[in-house]
Amino acid sequence: MSEIYAQRLAQIVGREGVPEPAAAQELERRLAAGEQPAPLPARALAVLLQTKAVDYLRRWHAHTGSKKPFADVRAHIAGTLAEGGLLDEASAQWALDAWYAALLAPVAAPAARTLGSAPAAVGSAAAFASTRGAEATADDAAGEADEPLFISSGIALPAGTGWRWVRGAWQLFARAWPRWLLALVVIGATLGAAGLAMALTAATLILLPVAGLLLVLVLLGYSLFNAGLLRCAQQVDRAGSFAMSDLFYGFRHRVGAQVGAALLWILLWVAVSALGALAFVLAVGVPASMKDLPALAAMALGGTWLLLWLGALVVAGVALLPLYGAQLMTPALIVLADQPAGAAVMQSIRGSYQNLLPQVVFALIVGGALFAVGFLLGLLEAMGLPDVLGETVLYFAFGLLAVCSTYLAFRDIFYAGADE
Repeated sequence: MSEIYAQRLAQIVGREGVPEPAAAQELERRLAAGEQPAPLPARALAVLLQTKAVDYLRRWHAHTGSKKPFADVRAHIAGTLAEGGLLDEASAQWALDAWYAALLAPVAAPAARTLGSAPAAVGSAAAFASTRGAEATADDAAGEADEPLFISSGIALPAGTGWRWVRGAWQLFARAWPRWLLALVVIGATLGAAGLAMALTAATLILLPVAGLLLVLVLLGYSLFNAGLLRCAQQVDRAGSFAMSDLFYGFRHRVGAQVGAALLWILLWVAVSALGALAFVLAVGVPASMKDLPALAAMALGGTWLLLWLGALVVAGVALLPLYGAQLMTPALIVLADQPAGAAVMQSIRGSYQNLLPQVVFALIVGGALFAVGFLLGLLEAMGLPDVLGETVLYFAFGLLAVCSTYLAFRDIFYAGADE
């Protein structure tokens, strides 16, 4: 029964080529051919496209160096999808065989096995090797792609990963620190010039609308530069350095999606703030007049209420920490993983809340470091020593730490085996 879906897939790929990952739902609909709900084989084939497992398979096939056998690659991808809860391992292996057959159809690829049948450990790889003649064998039909497998639902990581993000962020900085410093100079000069222009125009009341437009552009530029810094971190991770043109990657790659995601996050934070205000009103009440505000404030800050509020703040802080982390990861999903704006927001939220403990560990470590450095700068100020330089260095150092650790969190959560 499942062979018909593999045949439909081969026909679609043969006529139209491999669809984009964003078209996974449309592919599932076409494979199901009107069946509701879509049967498991159709869903399994669509999941492989959506998670970019198909791209992974194509890169593995195109790789000409030393590679792992197809059986190992298939087992790795299927195990990763099963671990992420996207497919059971048998369905993932069947779908991989079906995609492999569809991709190799122009060179007489082997037929995909039936879903539920015994796994063919090296069947597809061996059959493909025979189509290439003497220049290829099952041993060199090969290995890993140049990029780990993207998992849209995210991967739950152990709490200790938070410390690895801190350590890894420093390593990313140390590997290319001259370029990082130059990048900060470029960003500071660009945004500083825009901020100066905004201040000068705001000084003239007639040009206030122009100043408002410049403010929007400055904020947008900051967001796009953040995307560029994430690209720089990715390049350092993969190649050991980055080109200065990577700093402007966010300005030329999927700007519309970045803006759309930023608007979605504004709406989301407005909703969160409204819920917080509603919770406060329900707990304390609404003052009948302005005269009642002091009494309500005294009640809210006194005795048992104070302890309750402090506890509520701690709980809210821990609960909202992944939401803030998700907002930081959203640009990475858009510009580095080519996800649509809405999908990137939802994927970042889901992936972030799956990894609450690593983020708590990370926040405790970074928060402790900030407190220690801030305390030291306070002592210097109390001694009469200027601390402007220290505060500037602190700001930029922790800014880079945030960018590099955000990239590492994105990589580890959404790419299987990225840290191997």
